[in-house]
Amino acid sequence: MKKILLSLSLALLANSFQAQTNLLPSQGNFDFEGGSPTNAYWWYLGVGSGASANFVWQTTEKHAGNAAYQLNVVTSTSDQWRIQLASSYNESAATYPTVASGTSYTLRFWMKTSNGGGTVRFSNSGSSLWSADTSVTVGDWTLYSFTFTGNDTKFKPYLEFGKSAAGTYYIDDIALYETASLSVNDIVKPKSYVYPNPAKETINLSESLYSDSKIINIVDVTGRKVLSAPSAKTINVSSLKKGVYIITNDKGESFKFIKD
Repeated sequence: MKKILLSLSLALLANSFQAQTNLLPSQGNFDFEGGSPTNAYWWYLGVGSGASANFVWQTTEKHAGNAAYQLNVVTSTSDQWRIQLASSYNESAATYPTVASGTSYTLRFWMKTSNGGGTVRFSNSGSSLWSADTSVTVGDWTLYSFTFTGNDTKFKPYLEFGKSAAGTYYIDDIALYETASLSVNDIVKPKSYVYPNPAKETINLSESLYSDSKIINIVDVTGRKVLSAPSAKTINVSSLKKGVYIITNDKGESFKFIKD
């Protein structure tokens, strides 16, 4: 299953988030794996005046694991906050992280829609943290990443869809990280994972990188996808210009290589 990497900045694009520590609570269903959203510290849907939406837990379409949430936007509005997929206020059931003042953080989640569109953003309960509107990609699973500066408040993420087009959205694998822990040099695997590196004509991938993946995608430093190929040990990169690229697999892992 092909996945597209969407990044709002080079620092976010160039990282393998799975290697980092997710700061969101381990309790409950923050990864959307735990079942129907009936527990107070999982997720709930808030719908404001003029908007119409519903959501369910399902196991048919998911990015990873066994399940994901399905959000059905029936009627959108001109205000993002009128449709909010929100984490709970119940601090007795889940320990939310405090986003320290002046520290940079990255929120990311995976989403797929075949008939939606418009924009999406994130916000934080009870504080002035929110992102700019980000265009929704129609097609395959896409990684949405947002960076923000903490303000010493408890972080309880809202995913806002009030300006998203009517349609069906599958949402999975939300996570929060300190951006400083996501530097390119920290996450790049040893060169034996992608070799030769730098490369001129072809690159070879270690078995752990290409196995269990159907598609290998290569993006440039602006986040633009420049090459997509069936997963294999050897990938021809002769058509690429000289520069730094990020190769990603179906498991959401990212590895830097240099085209010579």
